[in-house]
Amino acid sequence: MIQIKKYVRAAVDCLYPRRCPICHDIVMPKGSLLCTGCRQAVKPIEEPRCKSCGKKLMNEQSEFCLDCTQKTHHFDQGLGIFSYETIMKESILKFKYDGRREYAHYYAWAMVHYEGRQLKLWKPDVILPVPVHKKRRKKRGYNQAEELGKWLEHYTGIPMRADAVFRVVETAPQKKLDPAERRRNLGKAFMINPLYLRDNRLPWKTVLIVDDIYTTGSTIDNISKILKKNGVRKVYFMTICGGKGL
Repeated sequence: MIQIKKYVRAAVDCLYPRRCPICHDIVMPKGSLLCTGCRQAVKPIEEPRCKSCGKKLMNEQSEFCLDCTQKTHHFDQGLGIFSYETIMKESILKFKYDGRREYAHYYAWAMVHYEGRQLKLWKPDVILPVPVHKKRRKKRGYNQAEELGKWLEHYTGIPMRADAVFRVVETAPQKKLDPAERRRNLGKAFMINPLYLRDNRLPWKTVLIVDDIYTTGSTIDNISKILKKNGVRKVYFMTICGGKGL
């Protein structure tokens, strides 16, 4: 079976060669996740970073970003791997809207490579990708967070459950709204799949939410809130990119 999978992967790579998530050309050398020359172009977020949401901090004396000092989050802790700047902005856009699903493989690898130790400390029981509404999924062809979750499951062995949380309301794009509007926009957007409930409780104590970008945290906060209402004790998140904190 393993040999068959290798042959299938080789055939797919020949017909649809993997693209580099940084330069977007065919990856060289073949079989790599990233072009050799692109490895120096992108670096992970380093300290100092917010101890709550993981954003890069401009002030080395601060422990939390301004956003996290001004509101209480429903999640317990989280982080993004890369800063949401020019190179990664273009990478994420192509991943979400240009059919580059294969980029998820590199992103998940980067999560484990750079923050595998943190994942082990969190000890999540399950990976839950942020859901998209069925209309948006149909238009896009896939849920980018679910693609990320599949590869993270592959690397960590932590099960991924893409159907545990539904997006029941098709909300306006978050990037067009201010923080207060984002919270109102998402107020009743999500619900728990009742098939996972036993005595009105979910079977997991610790959950890891995965998504592409963390900015204000409204989406992850809303999902964390309903998870905790249904028996989850700890909610962590990991994203490909995080914004800058003041």
